[in-house]
Amino acid sequence: MEYSRVEQQELNASQRTFEGAYLRTALSKFSFGMLVLRVFTAEFLAIGVVYTFSALCTVVMALYCRNVREGHLAANPSTTFHTGSSIVALTAILDILTMITMLILVARL
Repeated sequence: MEYSRVEQQELNASQRTFEGAYLRTALSKFSFGMLVLRVFTAEFLAIGVVYTFSALCTVVMALYCRNVREGHLAANPSTTFHTGSSIVALTAILDILTMITMLILVARL
C-alpha cells in the first residue's frame, strides 16, 4: 500500500511514539539493572534482578503494542491509533510494583 508523504510522516511519528517509548524505557531499565549487577556487591543482586525483570516485561509490552498497532493499521489504514488504556495501566502497575520492591529491598540492606 502506498502512502502519501503526509501519511508516511504520520506513521513514522506514531511508530516513534508508540514503539520507541516502550523500547527506550526498557533499555534504560535494563542498563540500570546491568549496572547494579556488574558494579555493586552481591548484596545488591536482587535490585539488579528486579530491574532486569522489569525491563524484560517492558519489552514484552512493547512487542505486544507493536503487534496491536500494526494489526489496527492493517485493518483500518485511514484511522489513527491510540494506545489502549489497559497497556498504560499495566505499565503503571509494573512500575509501581518495581518501586515498592526497591523500597523493600533497600530497607533490608
